[in-house]
Amino acid sequence: MGYYMQIAFQEFGISWTMPLCVLTLRLTGVAFDYYDGQKKPREDGKPESDSALVRRPTYLEMLGHTFFFGGILVGPQFSMKRYLAFVNGEYAGENSLAPKDSIAPGFRRMLMGIIYIAIFQLCALVLPNSYMVSQSFRDLGLLTKCVLILIWGKNALHKYCGIWLLQMKRASNSPSTLSSKRTRYVHRRLRFLGSKMLSQAITLFYLALWHGLQSGYYMCFFLELMETKAEAEIYSSVYFIGHIACVGAIAAAVSFRAISRPSPKANGVHMEKKTE
Repeated sequence: MGYYMQIAFQEFGISWTMPLCVLTLRLTGVAFDYYDGQKKPREDGKPESDSALVRRPTYLEMLGHTFFFGGILVGPQFSMKRYLAFVNGEYAGENSLAPKDSIAPGFRRMLMGIIYIAIFQLCALVLPNSYMVSQSFRDLGLLTKCVLILIWGKNALHKYCGIWLLQMKRASNSPSTLSSKRTRYVHRRLRFLGSKMLSQAITLFYLALWHGLQSGYYMCFFLELMETKAEAEIYSSVYFIGHIACVGAIAAAVSFRAISRPSPKANGVHMEKKTE
């Protein structure tokens, strides 16, 4: 809901409440993990969930987890238990707790993040959001519009990949196993329904509602549900031949249009080239 409250400057918007949305998911996860930690352990003595908290976090631990620089702005999400393992040095090398082993991998991740963000910015200059809802875009052919939507949608993910790479520099002593699955807390608690499809649908609806009330969120996650279902039951069995055929047809159409130039015309009549 926080996405509605934003400061917009022409085509660029600052969603200043987005960290609050991220914080909502993080604190929800802490509550679920602490609840799981108070349940009766399994026969082997371990908690029911790998992220369960068997003791209540301290005030300092809550502050550190809440305002951790690697995920305070746009995520990704990670459990309190994994965060505590990180700050306690459990992800460091066996022989040393020094951070020197993480310098080179950290710089590589930073460089990748910068590249992702640069790609996003360059593509956004050529294909801005305003163009996708303009009359000029509507006047294009169907095939052209489909291709542009594919490029535009793919590029929208680059900004998230870039910022996550800049914030989450994975190395030998970094939280390399931090999970960014925002919906696992909801999905695994719906097992009592006895339907995986229904559990996924409710989980994705929760995720769409968390994002806001814009119709695009609900359409996006509905299509994700359909694609997940179809991919598991249909596409994999035929080696994704439909996707290959679709991409091949688009490439063939573009190539055919490029080589099939119309003859010069004058008043609708073909004109023969004059020879000297």
